Amino acid sequence: MAQIYPRLAPPPETDEVALWVGVDGPDPLRPRFRGCSGQQADGLEVWLCTGRTGPWTTIRPAARTR
Repeated sequence: MAQIYPRLAPPPETDEVALWVGVDGPDPLRPRFRGCSGQQADGLEVWLCTGRTGPWTTIRPAARTR
């Protein structure tokens, strides 16, 4: 499973899913995955996005814009 942290190395291209943890939802990831499902508890959202549709080199910059 990929973690998108701007200061870490990009995930391997074999990783096909991303876990989004935050408060505003995974909107930057939605167009780059086939689906995202999540839950909210105590004001924190956890989303699993699956079916990556492009390379991590394009996904990471989009996810860091928030």
